[in-house]
Amino acid sequence: MFAGSPCVFGVLLLACVFQSTVAQESSAAKPMVWKWSKATKIEVSHVKFQTGDFDTIDSYLDNEAEFPDLTQFTLCVHIKYLHVAENNTLLSYYADGRDNELTIFTNSLDAETLQLFCCGNRVRNYMHYPIRLYTWEHLCISVNLRKKLITLVLNNDVKEYEVHEIEVQGQETEPLIVRGGGRLVLGQDLDSEDGGFSIEQVLSCEIADFAIYNTILTMDEIRSFMACRNRIPYEPIIYVDQAMTTLRAVGETEITTILEEKICAKSSGYNLLFPERVGFTESVSWCEMLKGTLVLPANKKENEEIYDKFFPFRDVCTDSWRTFYYFGTTRNVTTDKWFNYRDGSPILWENFDVQWNMMSSDYECAGVGNHLFMYTWFAIPCASSMCSACNFTAAPKLRIRGLCETSILDRSYYLNDYYNRRPLFDGETHSRIQWSNRSWELTSRRHRDLSAQMITKNPKLYPLGLQTWIISGDKCTQDTIELLMTPCGSDEYTCSTGSCIRKTSRCDLAIDCPDQSDELNCDVVNVPSGYSSALPPPKITEDPLDFRFSLRIITIREFNLVSFTLVVDAVISIKWRDSRLTFRNLRGNYQVNKVRDMNQLWTPKFLVRDGSRSAADLQVRSEAVYVVKEDAPVPDDITIISEDDRYSGTNNTLVLETESTMEFTCQFQLQMYPVDRQRCYLLFTIPGFSKDFGVLVKDGEGVIFEGTRRLLEYEMVKEVVAVEEEGKNTYVKIRLDFKNLYGYYIGNTFVPSLFLVVIVYLTFYFDTDDFEVRSLTRFYGQQNRIMVSLMSLLVLATFFTETSASIPRTSYLKLIDAWYVALICQNFMVIVSLVVVENLRLRDKAFATKVTPVGVKNLGIGKQPLHLKANFLLKFVFPTILIVNLVAFFSFWTNI
Repeated sequence: MFAGSPCVFGVLLLACVFQSTVAQESSAAKPMVWKWSKATKIEVSHVKFQTGDFDTIDSYLDNEAEFPDLTQFTLCVHIKYLHVAENNTLLSYYADGRDNELTIFTNSLDAETLQLFCCGNRVRNYMHYPIRLYTWEHLCISVNLRKKLITLVLNNDVKEYEVHEIEVQGQETEPLIVRGGGRLVLGQDLDSEDGGFSIEQVLSCEIADFAIYNTILTMDEIRSFMACRNRIPYEPIIYVDQAMTTLRAVGETEITTILEEKICAKSSGYNLLFPERVGFTESVSWCEMLKGTLVLPANKKENEEIYDKFFPFRDVCTDSWRTFYYFGTTRNVTTDKWFNYRDGSPILWENFDVQWNMMSSDYECAGVGNHLFMYTWFAIPCASSMCSACNFTAAPKLRIRGLCETSILDRSYYLNDYYNRRPLFDGETHSRIQWSNRSWELTSRRHRDLSAQMITKNPKLYPLGLQTWIISGDKCTQDTIELLMTPCGSDEYTCSTGSCIRKTSRCDLAIDCPDQSDELNCDVVNVPSGYSSALPPPKITEDPLDFRFSLRIITIREFNLVSFTLVVDAVISIKWRDSRLTFRNLRGNYQVNKVRDMNQLWTPKFLVRDGSRSAADLQVRSEAVYVVKEDAPVPDDITIISEDDRYSGTNNTLVLETESTMEFTCQFQLQMYPVDRQRCYLLFTIPGFSKDFGVLVKDGEGVIFEGTRRLLEYEMVKEVVAVEEEGKNTYVKIRLDFKNLYGYYIGNTFVPSLFLVVIVYLTFYFDTDDFEVRSLTRFYGQQNRIMVSLMSLLVLATFFTETSASIPRTSYLKLIDAWYVALICQNFMVIVSLVVVENLRLRDKAFATKVTPVGVKNLGIGKQPLHLKANFLLKFVFPTILIVNLVAFFSFWTNI
């Protein structure tokens, strides 16, 4: 490696001489073996671009050496990005009047792309390259244009890409080659041989040990470079040294040297100290809010590095205990052991003052001593006031929310350095927020007129959380604006104080933020300015809007046959979408997503009618609007301060649920009572809506019954819903089918009345001579035939009267009326028949006295008296009539 290191000591002098020898022999491409002492500290070239206070196009490295034709090459560099631009141009080469003869640049942090153009734009490759700010990255790119293969090695991660060649007319047969003799620049993009630099394509970074070789390095050689053991036995064609042998610094560019061990040092994390004195609990909360932990060295080297870094703050951080920052460990006073405060695991290394630790066994926290007790740990009370020393895996990243879309301010900031002895918030591109000894101020490296100042009365307050800023020079129209600076992740919500909670804890009726801001402004609907609740939502497409209707019947409160009315408790649900609205913080259970003020929204007004088209009596018990989550949240809009998940009104549904009691008329058809079936109708419509604009459609099953189907006299057997059209309007028609529970009438009406008829029929089996009233002492237990018939007729008439009084009165006969009328008529006919038989008996008796010989007791059927023949015939006639009637009755019954 040709590093240009100063040879101060004897060992380094020998190394430089040996290095020069290798450089001479490497021109013959003879690999050499390097031998270095482990104790030798190697310095390599180091370049820092954009060293001024403002970004400039006058900061780059320009080539001084002749650039040869290349068909293969390897570029290696250690690079640490400080800021990012639209295009971060590492290398740009212009030759033979052609742009992009060789250009290597990276895009923004989110793009994670490295682009390589070469050969007059004939080659354009896009490769995966995640940029990490403030961290040394180790990069090698090998390009073999003959084999059309690119090898990208980033931090020992190897990826191979085929050369992506773009066909250029007239050059299809020409070999791929990087033409020599041109101009090469590091840190800017050459759009012409004279420059043509752009401020959007500057490189704000540090590079070390940069070199280009006209050969393909082996993986062992590349890995040695990655490990900062750069023992590559070839002379680079382009490299950086302080003598500016092949590249010279231009403008605000600084060339120095840096120890290789600093580039490849294994980091234990990123440590920051916040110079405000607080207790142990507050220190833990502050570090964890920024996604870090309290520092806890794992060895002596880490302990000393952390102490040396924070030593300049000892005067403002030292407590009365002569300690100035906490460690992330606590003591178990029972076992007298020290543990990691996060997971309770034993600490791996400690440097406690032995005697003090033994004397202070009741003190549960630990801090480091000041300059009088350097690097030494002491047990101290957890209430001691010291500074918060935090450890992070990388520089803490914070985002600013609330800036308008056209703002030129950075949205992302990193805690990377200090300014005026307080942490510096360094923007991703050009902005920075720094402490000015009286307030927090924002400045820009790129826009000199851009500035901002935070309004605060508390000098200890950081710009985290929700703060008010006065901004000048920005493209936003507002000068005074509230901005939210947050360290929280995409699944977290930022309290006004800056602390983070889970988004699921937002608006859950439990306070999680110390300032209770998580339970403020919790309405799920966001009503935009200009929204009118008097106007229905606009159509999204040419098709009419769908209003999905469903009815959930909770119970049938009253089924009144006498007044022909039905009373039901039900929940009417109408769903629709309003593209004018947006929603936030929606949960899976829609009943949690209740709109707090439904009057601010347009809601459909429905009209309820019965089957006769008369208006139903609607008594509203409760009414609410909910939001049904049906789609994923829309992409986060960083221009909005709130981090609530937002949902589009176009893809998520509003639902109006009205719990009410409805009393409506049902036109009962009672011809078949009490074995009847009834149908009752409810009609729902949205008045004023034509089917060209909006239509009612069935939602799911349309109607659901949740109550008890068996009522006092009827049972609800089925509910049917249909959508019908009437002119230009649509309405939902719901039919409720009921079946009479006739069991009562079987036991209390049909069977007793039938028994009475049977009893009347049995009188035909009484002795025909037993027509007159006899003495009860002579005929004990036997009833007179006519009296039994008359009694049965009287009971039937009584049953009929009582039943008629308890059922609805109609102008037509009901089935039960016909039943009684038929039985009464049959009973009446039996009585008439008995009278006829009696008259015949009397006639036969008079005739028998004159004609019948004495002693004749039994006559044949053909010779029997006429009344006996009539009585015998009636025994078969009436049962036949009764059976025929019963068969006809039950056949009709079962076919209903």
